[in-house]
Amino acid sequence: MTLLPRRAPAAVLDPIVRGLAAARVTPTMLTTAGFLGNILAAWLAAQGNLRLAGAAVLFFSALDMLDGALARATGRASRFGALYDSTLDRLSEAAVLGGLLWHALQSGSDEQAMLAFVATVGSLMVSYVRARSEGLGLAL
Repeated sequence: MTLLPRRAPAAVLDPIVRGLAAARVTPTMLTTAGFLGNILAAWLAAQGNLRLAGAAVLFFSALDMLDGALARATGRASRFGALYDSTLDRLSEAAVLGGLLWHALQSGSDEQAMLAFVATVGSLMVSYVRARSEGLGLAL
């Protein structure tokens, strides 16, 4: 789930990316860690720990911003990496929204449950519409 800007200023990202590269962290490691962190956030949300879940989403969304920058900086950018990243991004969004949906259902809030469901569908539709339009040769 991406709540942070797609690209942070180079003055912020570059030193972090250099440190990650020096530590031999790979973009795939960051993508996977971000996904697992968002699974944790989903569980926290489902348990009703909404503030902690929100903090986890923000922290692990930062990893999503770093994985692409690290891939470009280390020459590891690939089509597979882009697919892996976007797939885990959608799964992360669905998991976190699913955690919110679970919490809403357990709390008896039908309105919040419906909002979580609609947000999940909307999140997934963005990727579907983009892929479908590209398949039809339409530029977005």
